[in-house]
Amino acid sequence: DPCCFVGSQAVEWLMRTQNCTREEALNIGQLLVERGIIHDVTDEHPFRDDFFFYRFYSDEQGIST
Repeated sequence: DPCCFVGSQAVEWLMRTQNCTREEALNIGQLLVERGIIHDVTDEHPFRDDFFFYRFYSDEQGIST
């Protein structure tokens, strides 16, 4: 799904674009989860620097299940 991204890629992107450490990037990712901006597609995991898929809640607006 093009609306998904992998946690480890997000960490690398945050480190590159925000000039932060890996730990800071993980904290940012977890904060985005806690604030309800992104979520693990299975809704089972916190933000991880690993091959877990995440998506933005805003990308789900208008999607019926």
